Amino acid sequence: MILNNNNISIASINCNGLLTHTKNQLIRHLRAQQAHIITLQETHTTNINKEQQLHTTFCATQSFWTPHCGIVALSADIQLTQLTLYNDDRYILVRVEHTKNDFQPFFLLTLYAPATSPKHRQLFYSNLYNSPIFHLNQPYRQRLIITGDFNYSYQRVNYHRNAPSEWFHMLTNDFINCINPDHDEDILPTFRRGDHIMSTIDYIFASTPSMTCIKKREVSFLASSWTDHALLYTTFDLGPTTTGKGYWRGNPLILDYHDFRRTLALQLTHFFDHLDNNQTPQQQWELLKGKIKKVMQKYSRDRINKTTQYLTRLQSKRNKFL
Repeated sequence: MILNNNNISIASINCNGLLTHTKNQLIRHLRAQQAHIITLQETHTTNINKEQQLHTTFCATQSFWTPHCGIVALSADIQLTQLTLYNDDRYILVRVEHTKNDFQPFFLLTLYAPATSPKHRQLFYSNLYNSPIFHLNQPYRQRLIITGDFNYSYQRVNYHRNAPSEWFHMLTNDFINCINPDHDEDILPTFRRGDHIMSTIDYIFASTPSMTCIKKREVSFLASSWTDHALLYTTFDLGPTTTGKGYWRGNPLILDYHDFRRTLALQLTHFFDHLDNNQTPQQQWELLKGKIKKVMQKYSRDRINKTTQYLTRLQSKRNKFL
């Protein structure tokens, strides 16, 4: 699927397992929805062979799997990078980038919360909230889409015992419910049991204000033989190409300057001498990129200032001869 005008469509569904024969029909239906990314919960994948089988069946460009979750990319225009910030197979976090840098990267988190015990859900959400994903000094929270089967109703106050209050307040204040953004409209159910029991336990949230330009949102129930959960579908407008002010790239020509290489070497030596070994490799990588960026920016500003001063002196000398 090709991205048009930087509109990206994300579908999410609890598939109740993907490895039975009838689920091939579900996969064909999901592909027909023309989503660029599909997030899945309750996947029941247990080994690399089954993951490769699903990757092939989806005709995916990329896919990531745990026994509980899956993220499938169906567009060659996007590149996903999995980020493992703490150990739990009930979530998958990826960084989403355009292969030609046509939109600012964002992060996509899908989760499948424990289904049987409020106590286990409380612990799951507490660990998730306190993970680096939601630390304010990390880059993930500012441009983040959350999808998944929460296994509790976010809108029902008496159900908040399933998650810590900090989790609820963060979703309320820093994210928008992409399926029910208007508090005055009827809440759309996403789960059914038989003909009479329906509830809302599946969600797509996006951080505000950077990820809230929603062009399309749909909730649709599928054949009951496939799953008892609804398919959630949202299209985001990621805005114009990220060029100009606010978009920074290091100029590789700067590496030709001996004094810059010496400055960078000193700064990197200091960086690695004081690196916190308790941080994950992903956290260390993000800090390293930030450090290199600051060194390059400072050197470039200083060099421009020196060049400007030198040209001013030359102009002054020239004027004296005229």
